[in-house]
Amino acid sequence: MAKKQKPNSFKKRFMAVFAEMSDNFPHLTRDAVVEVAIQAVLTSPEDDVLINIMRARHPLAAENYAEALPYLQKAYTADPKNNNVRADLAHCLFETSHYAEAAPHLAQLLKKWPTDHTLVFMHAYALFKTGDSRSIKLLEKSLTFYDDLIDLYPAQLKDVMQMGLRAMREKGMPYTPK
Repeated sequence: MAKKQKPNSFKKRFMAVFAEMSDNFPHLTRDAVVEVAIQAVLTSPEDDVLINIMRARHPLAAENYAEALPYLQKAYTADPKNNNVRADLAHCLFETSHYAEAAPHLAQLLKKWPTDHTLVFMHAYALFKTGDSRSIKLLEKSLTFYDDLIDLYPAQLKDVMQMGLRAMREKGMPYTPK
């Protein structure tokens, strides 16, 4: 037997989702907005996982990670098994320098996608920034696909390289370019 909704609950939630989508996705047709809003209301729990994901999409597309972060945190809290939400949340945490918070999410994602170069580097760098010694092996592994990463994370790679050079100098191993 289906759970009984409060009177007008569906209509109120539908109108809220419809208004939110109309504002955030002006390029969608009215019919498309209606269809997605109905699906959102029928399939999302009271915490409105889908609504928070949708609210995060525009800031994510604009690379405004700080603005997207609270929506993704709410969506993740409501649906912690959703790897797509976890991936977006980990990315936002990483991009906003919340490395200690990003590291466990990245570790979980690596269990699902162990060969993803970007995930390996992001996890290694997050561990590196928190002082975790496990970062060394992961950074060595990620530097094998340096060419794939240089366009994505130039500042972070520079940081890693400078740290490596500093460590080499401290151990009395001068860097000599070839």
